[in-house]
Amino acid sequence: MLPPDPARMRIIEAHLQRQLAENQTIGMYLELQLAAVRHRLAATEPRAAGQPTAAAAPAATRPIDTTSAEWKVEQMRTSDGPLPGRVHKGDCHMDGKSVAIDIHRARVMLADGVDACPICRPDTALGID
Repeated sequence: MLPPDPARMRIIEAHLQRQLAENQTIGMYLELQLAAVRHRLAATEPRAAGQPTAAAAPAATRPIDTTSAEWKVEQMRTSDGPLPGRVHKGDCHMDGKSVAIDIHRARVMLADGVDACPICRPDTALGID
């Protein structure tokens, strides 16, 4: 039931317009997410029968990128001293204060749960996804 006076009807109208705009934004976001999922599915599904794509191949069979001059671990400052923050490839410029590490230490740190840089993706480069 709607109110009889125009003032309250205008308030309801404004509210409904806001709701419509918000839901339109959500709909656009969901469309983008759906497109991203479909794109990923197309990239990971076998291209031909029995031929897995590189993304679908087991990590052990993917080539490992060892071309980085070094591997780095970003240091997080805490009151108890520095802690490892993120592991980076040597050529990544997204690291803050970092220390050079060898490939073995990078693998160990990633396996132990230290975060991988989302930009240079050392976990993917090392075959540890």
